[in-house]
Amino acid sequence: MREPEDMGWYEVIGDDGYPRACHGIKRLMPDGSKEISLEEAQGISEAVRAREVEFVSLEPGRSAPAAAVDLSGIHARLDALSEESIAHTEKLEAITSQVERVEGAVNDMTAGLTGEKME
Repeated sequence: MREPEDMGWYEVIGDDGYPRACHGIKRLMPDGSKEISLEEAQGISEAVRAREVEFVSLEPGRSAPAAAVDLSGIHARLDALSEESIAHTEKLEAITSQVERVEGAVNDMTAGLTGEKME
């Protein structure tokens, strides 16, 4: 039967430079980790939770940061792009109308032709 592993609470430095508490097997802890007590681990965990951004629920299953985000610049850019799109659509409609008129004129001119060579 396998012997139980030597486990404990450890402090490791997270990607953000702040300490994190973890419970794990002593031989598997990364270099630089420091063995700590359960009380120290609880203190580190409380500090981590205090630094986390609070999220509020918008819909079931979705969340967003509680801090307000200024989207006025994005809205202004979207409005400008919308106006530009409308202008392009109007130009395209004018060109389409011209093409239809030219097609009509060509059809009128060729309506009387029978395919015989005119001298």
